[in-house]
Amino acid sequence: MLLIIRCFVGCCRVCKRRKLSRGPSRLRVRQVPKKLFSPRSLTGGLQSTESEHVDLTIAPPPRPQVLGGYDGGVLVGFYGTWNPTLFSSLFSQLETARDSSENEKNNQYITLENWQFLVYPHGANDGAHYKYVIEGQGIKIYIHSNPKGGIQPIRVRYGFEALVGRDLFQVHFALLDFLKSIGFMIEKETLSRVDLQCLFLRPVEDFLMPVLEGKCVKRAQKMDLRMRGSRMETLTLGHQVQLCIYDKLQELATSRDEIKLRLLVEECLGGEVPDHLTRVEFRLRREALKDFGIDTMTALLAKEHAIVEYLTFDWFRLLESRKVRGHENTQKLSDVWQETIARFKEYFPSMEGYRKPLETRDKNALRCTGKDLIHQAVGCLATMAARAKGVFENEVAAFNYCVDVLREYTGKLFVRSAERVKELNVLIHGTVPDVLDWCTDPRYASSSDSLESYRELWDEDLQYERFRNFAVEGCPF
Repeated sequence: MLLIIRCFVGCCRVCKRRKLSRGPSRLRVRQVPKKLFSPRSLTGGLQSTESEHVDLTIAPPPRPQVLGGYDGGVLVGFYGTWNPTLFSSLFSQLETARDSSENEKNNQYITLENWQFLVYPHGANDGAHYKYVIEGQGIKIYIHSNPKGGIQPIRVRYGFEALVGRDLFQVHFALLDFLKSIGFMIEKETLSRVDLQCLFLRPVEDFLMPVLEGKCVKRAQKMDLRMRGSRMETLTLGHQVQLCIYDKLQELATSRDEIKLRLLVEECLGGEVPDHLTRVEFRLRREALKDFGIDTMTALLAKEHAIVEYLTFDWFRLLESRKVRGHENTQKLSDVWQETIARFKEYFPSMEGYRKPLETRDKNALRCTGKDLIHQAVGCLATMAARAKGVFENEVAAFNYCVDVLREYTGKLFVRSAERVKELNVLIHGTVPDVLDWCTDPRYASSSDSLESYRELWDEDLQYERFRNFAVEGCPF
């Protein structure tokens, strides 16, 4: 049944891509022959040892461009159990190759299910210390020698070579079959990082100048702009959710990674190096994925379209003109950003009929205590009173003045508290209760003017507990 579902998912994505107007499907997966390959020395990837005959008298067809997809760096961890016999055999191979690599100071390889892997001489720390690290086809696999408790026995990093010109989900399903074949039975998987990127044949200044001119809407406060001389090169926003816009050609030239450049040109750019190439990349770390309700590849597949809609509009967007506070949602998007949204939606569509909405949760709303809210309210009242009256004779005079002001907002306070009950209900349970008609009933539009009632209003523990109970148990009226 699992195999049927995987085939269905892959076929549906292929069919969906072929219907798109902007170029070919990104599901053009390169077939790996069932024969041994020689590893690329720099990336641990695989390369055919046999060359194919090419008729030079026939002009090759133009190569399609693939200008979007998941970027290398996708991290996923697996919980599960090993087949004792198969693991013992694998352990022996890994130990021998690891010792030889460390002692002889040269590369050592092992062959597993017709895949050839480079064995690293040392382990790596990735949440825990993984004694064995192997890499092949751009996929780095961390294997724990004795996993206990909450340690994931296997962690996997899909690198650039594994994903360039390929589909992440196709590659992942192939890896699941591989892990099963070497004796590891998966019980649960957890995504730790996902990068979504698209390429644009534009100079990076087309994206960065509007940010500097205030023509953008952004949720992230943390921003870093890197320059090379007087030329803008990279803009980074955010942390757990991060946007990175940079000159891809300059990055490859700086790193001098000829293999990555060649793969990028051949697999994504149709065989030609453009004059300008800018990458727009959204990076989602574990906390962000958790907030979006994305733990597995299946959830990512179902929500990738919703993720793109959220990231390219709610989280960040470029405007045609300078942002006007209070009118951001009605201001027109820039042409550059309209092109950006269209391309991201093209390459991250999810399957029609399988899409799921994105559920974002404001964690700070739940973490905020009653005392925090009271301190914020008192600070606002104090500022208002100071501006209106200056220095008061004593604390009673200041308190009475604030009480007189609050009397004008009695009904509004009551209605707003009812609205907040509904919001808390959504945050806690992810559901919206029935409409609270009682909050607009004229009978509750006013309350006692006694000083004791207002003292109760500022009883932080009582009020916080009351609103919390409303959210959990429903309206008591």
